[in-house]
Amino acid sequence: MNEMRYLAADGVWLLPAPEGLDCEILVAGDRSCPDPVRLALVRNATTTIEHLQSQARSYLESFIDRTKVVAGGEWHLEGLKSEPGNETTEQCSLYFSLENDLYGEWSVTFEVAAERYYPVAFSRRQV
Repeated sequence: MNEMRYLAADGVWLLPAPEGLDCEILVAGDRSCPDPVRLALVRNATTTIEHLQSQARSYLESFIDRTKVVAGGEWHLEGLKSEPGNETTEQCSLYFSLENDLYGEWSVTFEVAAERYYPVAFSRRQV
């Protein structure tokens, strides 16, 4: 996939993933275009996505005792998104699946300050 496309049911734009990554990149917007502020935020985040993944995994590991959630397994990046609801226009989230945690989706929300991304929250939802 080389170009953006609008997913009307979700009200988001699906962007091409960075080369070498198999994940979704989602940005809120309307039928005409993605939200320009969120689009810039996500595009900047994709330039350092490897670093953000590392930060997100460390952040999750600092709060979660995986022996109580699910034994073993690795975090798998599912995507990056910025959309209203849980996030401001200065925030985006990386979301992961955890091997052996069927139906779980874990996310780490990052906030941009002084052109750096800081993890500020995590969550898990049942999908």
